[in-house]
Amino acid sequence: MNTETRCRPWCRQLLAAAVALSLSPTLAFAGDFSASVDARYRYEHVDDDAFANSADAHTLRLRVGGIWQWSPQWSLHGTLEQTSNLNDGFNSTRNGETSYPVVADPRSTERDELFVAYGSERLQARLGRQVINLDNQRYIGAVGWRQNRQSFDGIALDYDVGEQRQLSYRYLSRVIRVFGEHHPNDVLAHRDLDGHLFHFSHPAFDGRLVEYVYRVEDHDVATDSNTTVGLRYTRDAKAVGNWSLGLDLARQQANADNPLDGSATYWRIEPGYRFEAISLQGGWERLGGDGGYSFRTPLATGHAFNGWADRFLATPLDGLDDRFIGVNGKLGESTWSATAHRFDAVHGDARFGDELDLSLARDLGHGFKGLLKLADFRGDALPDVRKLWLQIDYHY
Repeated sequence: MNTETRCRPWCRQLLAAAVALSLSPTLAFAGDFSASVDARYRYEHVDDDAFANSADAHTLRLRVGGIWQWSPQWSLHGTLEQTSNLNDGFNSTRNGETSYPVVADPRSTERDELFVAYGSERLQARLGRQVINLDNQRYIGAVGWRQNRQSFDGIALDYDVGEQRQLSYRYLSRVIRVFGEHHPNDVLAHRDLDGHLFHFSHPAFDGRLVEYVYRVEDHDVATDSNTTVGLRYTRDAKAVGNWSLGLDLARQQANADNPLDGSATYWRIEPGYRFEAISLQGGWERLGGDGGYSFRTPLATGHAFNGWADRFLATPLDGLDDRFIGVNGKLGESTWSATAHRFDAVHGDARFGDELDLSLARDLGHGFKGLLKLADFRGDALPDVRKLWLQIDYHY
């Protein structure tokens, strides 16, 4: 069965539901409709020593959404998303400008979300195309940094067990990637999955503990088929003094038809301390690798981890050891941050390089926000890369 026929039943069913609702006078007058508009202009500059030319990308994203609440329990959610390229001085992955570094914001127009939701006192359910963010998005996320965010076709169930305990399940049949659903390269556009994500969270030790099992079979990229079992503990700075803490531990095993047939361990330690206006944060993240198999997170919001230069969106086969320290704070209406990373291999003695990440954000009022951001990666085993972003967001 080809990939198009796998997707179409979802779309037909949900579009039929939307048409039925719009044509029903009873439901139209009984229900409530709310709309949202989200726009983002971004300038991204990339100076990568692996390329003779630097990239300068001007892109614009428009996202329009609506929610039709036709009963206290049932609602229909839809979002359309369009990304426009305002120039050609970068490799968007579909414009043919391969002499420039990649800026992964190709032009696209697509259904970002289209799902039916049910909500009761204990149970929340969603069926259809939807954004999924689990915990800190280290394994499953929307990649909201890119203009076209990642979404999934599937089912989401959340059940409130009581006493702040929640049991969750996600079934994933397809991932629509950040390059756009209609990208000419099918693997960049979407992947067919058979994913079962089990997730249980509850209070523990003045914080919150999560136990999870994620089994994902990737029908298009077999090397990304794996089963991950892990624990995640978090404690907010408000809980005990001004100290915060994040601890992660997981084990991953290749499954299904994965030809690599290996396993790897992951852990992350992230303590922090909050002063009145400034917070300090340090950490050590280790994605295991033995030269043949490495810990993989292909469905994650990768930009949020291992440096903003995106040198490590895919874990090297020798693994990745990332030690970092950062500081962030607020100054008037602005927020700022600075983080330094050191990257090494887990297997062998390769030293990948160092990175400095800086950002300054400001609320401009009337729904507008501004962002200035810089990533400077200095490589030992990898080429240097410097990235600069200037961004304006609008939300209504």
